[in-house]
Amino acid sequence: MLIRVKKVLALGLILLALPSASSANEGHDDGAKKPAVTADAGMIARTARVGDYEVMMKHPALEQLHEHSARLFITTYATNEPVKEATANLIIAAKGKEPIKIAAKPSARAGEYELKLPPLDSGNYSFSVVVKIGRVEQTASYSVVTIEAPQSAATAGKLAGAGNALLWSLGMLLLTVVGVTSYRVWHRHAILQPES
Repeated sequence: MLIRVKKVLALGLILLALPSASSANEGHDDGAKKPAVTADAGMIARTARVGDYEVMMKHPALEQLHEHSARLFITTYATNEPVKEATANLIIAAKGKEPIKIAAKPSARAGEYELKLPPLDSGNYSFSVVVKIGRVEQTASYSVVTIEAPQSAATAGKLAGAGNALLWSLGMLLLTVVGVTSYRVWHRHAILQPES
């Protein structure tokens, strides 16, 4: 019986240690190696078909009031061949605001164009690209783009601290329940079978 009590107490101590081991955060080594970040990690791709062409826009997650770089890829839809002779303008529109027009600059690669997205306030924006190939002008429209205000670091830290405190409290509660139950089982066993 004493061995069983020791096993239960050891299990309780292991469970108590688990919440503190899982609370590592930035600046602490949690033992896991992070994979190398590639240039396209975290990029968002938006694709629209316009006539015989496909227009893809890639950009990072948009943060409030930050300038971002973006790329346009214009290809023939059927063959996926890059379109070399095109002009493109990004139109950013928001309800109650004047639309912003940004000219795309051709890059060194065929069919690829570069954009500088201006700093935008939080809100919902409509992105569309006006593409002119030859004498034909077409518009590629994308879904609504939402830019949210960032959560303050203090709030994020408080939430993480509250989660760690909750895990620690649950661990202590579990250890207490295991300890009290073990004692009661041992005590009952001792009363029913007195030592000889």
